[in-house]
Amino acid sequence: KTGASNPSGFPTLCTLKFISRCYNAGCNVFGQPSKRESMVLRLKDAGDVALTAEMVAPTVLGKRCFIQWPHLQEGIICGVSDRQMTIRDQGKVAKHDSNQAGEWQNAVGRSANEYLSKRGIDVGALTVMLHVKACVGMVRQ
Repeated sequence: KTGASNPSGFPTLCTLKFISRCYNAGCNVFGQPSKRESMVLRLKDAGDVALTAEMVAPTVLGKRCFIQWPHLQEGIICGVSDRQMTIRDQGKVAKHDSNQAGEWQNAVGRSANEYLSKRGIDVGALTVMLHVKACVGMVRQ
């Protein structure tokens, strides 16, 4: 079996919609930023709609997802945040003040930079961040 029919957690490019480009992105190679061009995967935009935490939260909170691409691990979405607010699993809404909005923007920037420099993936502009708890162990039912 290959592609999307692989067992869960098996790395594959069939799970993402992307375009590829070669450019000097400074990807980390053996502990040093690359000096030459690197193949960078650019995730395709979800669409023209600017997503907010209020739009995304009802459809994803409490659902299982896969994290840490390309070596996938299962997790549960426990929160959704954007620049204005954070919505937690129990429906608790916390509005952000200007300091928290700045911290959120810094966290988004760090996350996007980490994916670009360590994995060669350009995630583009992020407007919503999912907070996910990684699942540990397995229970068979």
